[in-house]
Amino acid sequence: EPSNTEQPSQQTSSDTQEPNNVQTHTEQNTQSEAKDSNSVIEPAIYPAPKFVVPGNPELTAEEYNTLASQQEKAIKQEIEKEPMISQAFDIKELISEFENQYNFVKKIIYVIEVHKKKTMRKARKDGNCFYRSYIYRLAEILVADKLQLGVKALLKQIPETRKLLVQSGFQELVFEDFEDNWREFLRRIESRQTTAEILSAIFSDKPYFDFLVMYLRFAISAYIRTSPLFESFFEFQDELNNFCSREVEPIDCEADHIQIMALYNLFNVSLRIFYIDNNNKEEPTILCLPACDNNPQAINDSNYLYLIQMMYRPGHYDLLY
Repeated sequence: EPSNTEQPSQQTSSDTQEPNNVQTHTEQNTQSEAKDSNSVIEPAIYPAPKFVVPGNPELTAEEYNTLASQQEKAIKQEIEKEPMISQAFDIKELISEFENQYNFVKKIIYVIEVHKKKTMRKARKDGNCFYRSYIYRLAEILVADKLQLGVKALLKQIPETRKLLVQSGFQELVFEDFEDNWREFLRRIESRQTTAEILSAIFSDKPYFDFLVMYLRFAISAYIRTSPLFESFFEFQDELNNFCSREVEPIDCEADHIQIMALYNLFNVSLRIFYIDNNNKEEPTILCLPACDNNPQAINDSNYLYLIQMMYRPGHYDLLY
């Protein structure tokens, strides 16, 4: 029995000595909580994500962004080598750009053979191609108009467009420089200072051309914001306003159907666009403003009525003659 009573005593002694060497869970937790309350929690550090680019090893996000920026810069430099509007050339030359894309080629051939289009001008692929093509062709038409009815009508339109701009919330300070350039552009045509021979030289001046483009962008935005014609395209007014701020007003944003409709309604200059895409139909889709029967004979018979004509291929507009 004495030996039995001594064993628990030894065990107890052992238990009482253990805290000198090992902290209990309670003490560890208490100290840990005290430490946490007095220190800043450091964020976890994760390895940078990897991106796989064809022809390259795995790249970090920083390396990928650097490469993307370099590629974007190289593309921009290539685009800046292009003229704002090219010299006129045979439309058949366009076929070589789509030699392995039969659906595009057959539509181009259709435009040539059925709609008798022979020449075209390319616009710079900088997001302003529709506006540049429109302005250039408009200038050609106005310069050739001996009665000057078109240029006089457009000059009279400027005060009306100004009212729309103010009504839609634009401050005069925002648009007046663009308006002045547009007015001067028309007056130079009216005074015969601008001739067909010097149009290419005039429109090779990018800042000058961009000011004319910006006038159209602000005028179109004002028309969309104030015309009931476009209310059905948007669920809320804020959605419409955001569309104008993001897709219409910024330089280099491409034009779409809404902008084209607005421009036609503003200036009432007839417009026809041949849409060349990759569907398997032989004939292109054709947009006519004002509307026209969409059969080949009606298109050809009304050709003279449509002053500005363009070809659209995905993401780009060029001038057609």
